[in-house]
Amino acid sequence: MSRNWFGVNRYWGWYPTSWEGWVVFVGMIGSIVSTVYIVDTKAHSVSDTLLGIFPYVSLTIAFTMLVASLKGVLPKFGKANKHQGSYSPDFPSAYLFLALLFIPAIVFYLIFKAFVGATVLLIVFFLLFSVYKKLSKAH
Repeated sequence: MSRNWFGVNRYWGWYPTSWEGWVVFVGMIGSIVSTVYIVDTKAHSVSDTLLGIFPYVSLTIAFTMLVASLKGVLPKFGKANKHQGSYSPDFPSAYLFLALLFIPAIVFYLIFKAFVGATVLLIVFFLLFSVYKKLSKAH
C-alpha cells in the first residue's frame, strides 16, 4: 500500500506529508538556490540573472508540481464545507491557464534567440499541461 507524498493545500497546490515529499521539496529548494547561484556568478546584471534563471526555476517548480500531482492526494474541486480534507477552491482549468502563460515567455526567448531557454520553457509547458490533464481526469 503506497501512501501519498503530498496533501492538498486549502487554497492551491500541495504540501509534503511524508519523508519522500520532503525530499522532493528540499530538492526543489536546493535546485532553485543552486541555479540562482550558478547563473548569478556568470551574469553581468540583474536582468541577465533573472532571464537566466527563469526557465530553470520554472522547470524545477513544474516538475515538482507534476510529482505532487502523481504521488499526492488528488484535490476535489469546487465548493465544499470546512470539514473536507482534500478540497481545493480552484478548478483544473487554473492549471491549464498556468501552462498557457508560458507561451508568451517561449516567444520572448525565441525572439532573442535564446533557444535553450525556449526549449526548457516548452518542456515546462508540457509538464504543466500534464498536471492539468491528470487533474481534469480526476475531476
